[in-house]
Amino acid sequence: MDIPFIHRASCTSTQDVALDMLSATPPPPFAVTADTQTAGRGQRDRLWHSVSGNLHLTVALPWDGGDADIPAFALLLAKTLCRVIQGSIPQARLKLPNDIYIGDQKIAGMITQRHGNAMLVGIGVNITHAPLPTATCLRDHSITIPGDSVARDITRALVALSPIKKHP
Repeated sequence: MDIPFIHRASCTSTQDVALDMLSATPPPPFAVTADTQTAGRGQRDRLWHSVSGNLHLTVALPWDGGDADIPAFALLLAKTLCRVIQGSIPQARLKLPNDIYIGDQKIAGMITQRHGNAMLVGIGVNITHAPLPTATCLRDHSITIPGDSVARDITRALVALSPIKKHP
């Protein structure tokens, strides 16, 4: 499946761009990336420090599950994100419910938000910069992978999990 990618040099949040796009073409799945975000957010509306060179990604997935299914699906998404990062750094681990750590330093985070028949999965991965003293990045571990490559790997893995209904 060819997944459309929309890229912005800067935006308030890739979640905001994806939300605006839900009523437009293309329908989910699609992905939104940005070089920087001026109002990136994490879990419980916490600020996500958006530094140029890091990955700011939202994947819009079709969703036909109920509200009761969201926590289990979000956990599956977080485990999948961790496995993708473990492809580069095997010692990556999931810190429940949605953060990825290397030792005691955060390298990635994820939020999920349901909007009608879509699930928006917001993901931040520190690729070239650790924006906080409690964080790390791929570069700190001598890993040099372009952000767009990481974005495509994560998006493919998440779309493969999506409970997409097949209509005749």
